[in-house]
Amino acid sequence: MQVGIYTVLVRYARTGEWNPEALWGHTTGHNIVAGVVFVASALAAFIVGLPTSVPNPWLASLLSYLGLAAINLLWFYTFQIMVDDDQTWPSAMRKGWDLMQQGGLLNHLWLIAILESLILVSTLSTWIPLQTSMYLLLLGFSTLARAVAYVQLVPTRAFEP
Repeated sequence: MQVGIYTVLVRYARTGEWNPEALWGHTTGHNIVAGVVFVASALAAFIVGLPTSVPNPWLASLLSYLGLAAINLLWFYTFQIMVDDDQTWPSAMRKGWDLMQQGGLLNHLWLIAILESLILVSTLSTWIPLQTSMYLLLLGFSTLARAVAYVQLVPTRAFEP
């Protein structure tokens, strides 16, 4: 679904054309595998930060935060490149890393740190409906920020054949 979201957002940012029907237009086997690998990676980082795996809550939170930041660093432009170039996720991940180097790795690290910190804000509420709503809103903002960052670096279709 990430590929579909970025299809809609990147097209809108580049052309001004709002086409939500494109959300499911890029559903392929390698895109589904990419989504499963991404979710599994994020869950692994989350599990590392559980209090049962690390007894110190501060250390658990730090490990989880650093793990999620590392995963987001690896996947920052992967789905966007899959939209632009119909690449498999390993190839798109390598191209995304090159693109981050081009745009400045330190700038991307700061952006990831800020976006991950914003998402953590949702955990401050103890009321589950508010916590879930805040998480989804901030996750959506994070996705939008990644799409805008990508379009800023690649204003036209990337990696033309």
